[in-house]
Amino acid sequence: MPEFKPFKAYIPENHCAQNVLLGPDTIYNSYSKKFIQGTNPFSFNRVLAAASPDNTANVALMAQSAKKIFHTFIEKNVYNLSEKAAFYIYQTQFQGHTQSGIIGLVSTCDYNNGLIKKHENTRVERENHLQNFINGLGLNTTPVMLTYKNKLSIDSHIRKISHISEPLYTLKHPAGIKIKIWEISEETEIQFFENVFSGMPNFYIADGHHRAKASANLSELEGNKCNYFPAILIPANQLIVHPFVRIVKTLYNKTREKILEELEKEFSISEVDLEQSYYKPLTDNTFILCFKDTSFQLTLKKEVEIGNDTLSKLDVSILQKYILEPIFGIEDPKTDPHLAFHPKNISLNYFKSILNAIDVEAIFICKSPSVECIFEIANQGLIMPPKSTSFEPKVLSGLILQPIEFYNQ
Repeated sequence: MPEFKPFKAYIPENHCAQNVLLGPDTIYNSYSKKFIQGTNPFSFNRVLAAASPDNTANVALMAQSAKKIFHTFIEKNVYNLSEKAAFYIYQTQFQGHTQSGIIGLVSTCDYNNGLIKKHENTRVERENHLQNFINGLGLNTTPVMLTYKNKLSIDSHIRKISHISEPLYTLKHPAGIKIKIWEISEETEIQFFENVFSGMPNFYIADGHHRAKASANLSELEGNKCNYFPAILIPANQLIVHPFVRIVKTLYNKTREKILEELEKEFSISEVDLEQSYYKPLTDNTFILCFKDTSFQLTLKKEVEIGNDTLSKLDVSILQKYILEPIFGIEDPKTDPHLAFHPKNISLNYFKSILNAIDVEAIFICKSPSVECIFEIANQGLIMPPKSTSFEPKVLSGLILQPIEFYNQ
């Protein structure tokens, strides 16, 4: 059974918390209740800069710089270490959907032993980047998003706490996310959550595969016994899975007519209006192919054999097997420079701006897997194609921080 435990966290002072989650050039004016341009000395983005995958500087040096910045935050009482070990309820409201999870620590041993199950592979260079950053900073800055098969008693208990007690923070984000956080430090409440989660057979990674693997790697370093990392547990029935679109950057000198001719071997093709089809949910085995000026719906023909296993039936697998590899020559979607990805939970206008970029030739839209499908694949020890799922909203960094030196046991 996977372990789930409370911890002493670095949390922002209440008057700083709103600005912690904003950029260094945006501040929240509590008097006008607006986000305005200006120097934001409390932004946690100043600390996070070294964690960016686009940052090619020496990560160890950048982490040391980030650590100095965070120490100034402590000196100025922007952050304080909580007096007691606690769990934290983290609730978001975004695009009409409410999602409540609980933040605590999970075990790297449980991750290594398969009690915390994954459905995606990780890239070694990204693992190393995050591992070096966490190790140099001495903090885990962002909980890994885990999910579980929902349980009514947990939902009811979280709902009770959120109704009878005042939140630690009530925050807003410019992207439209409303956030409330409650601290759970009473012993009886801690025991309830420890007991109920320890009775579950597995947790499943929804988002944060690289952060989980980096923490597991860090625990195995000589002299480092940090055996836990922060995670937020969100029930499966509250998650919304968004698909990733596949962005093709070259047609390999093929004409549009030639591509459609090759697609017709396995797919029925009809021209569609992007304006009308963009927000419509796709059915199984159906895709939208978008060129800059024309879009087509592709429906897999019934006679095409796709296999009976769950992984073969995934639309992202079908897209890879029958389109990206044979027609565009993309054999390894993890490494091919001519393929890029983007979550589809963006506006149509933003999607069009990507489609019309100079280095983009076409975009494929497909259906996302269900959470139940993710469970099934993870339970079988299988791996989905890269960028098969996107979960929004992401858990924001800088609000509940794990100081790894306090768990060297």
